[in-house]
Amino acid sequence: MRDQPKVFARACLVVGAGLLAWALIGAVIGMFLFIPAALQRKEQLRDFGATRISVAEHRPGQLVLTVGIPDSFAEGHSQDRLKEQILRLPGVVDLRFCTFHTCD
Repeated sequence: MRDQPKVFARACLVVGAGLLAWALIGAVIGMFLFIPAALQRKEQLRDFGATRISVAEHRPGQLVLTVGIPDSFAEGHSQDRLKEQILRLPGVVDLRFCTFHTCD
């Protein structure tokens, strides 16, 4: 390829365009498939005793799901069952229980 710089430039352009198209496809899939799946399923947490549910972006690309819990759960519901449901949401990698003063 040293003898033919135009061929090398074209090859780089084709490879770069292919990678850019692949990244665009991945971004579209992420925006319309994975993130909405987590956001639509968060409302199901109310069935397990959640009182308040909100989603905010903590850092670029890192969403934080905040779930309020009651002081006492209704019959058949518990904090452990709610934690299990939260951990089943797609994309959840960490779960911390926080009060107004501390987090565990």
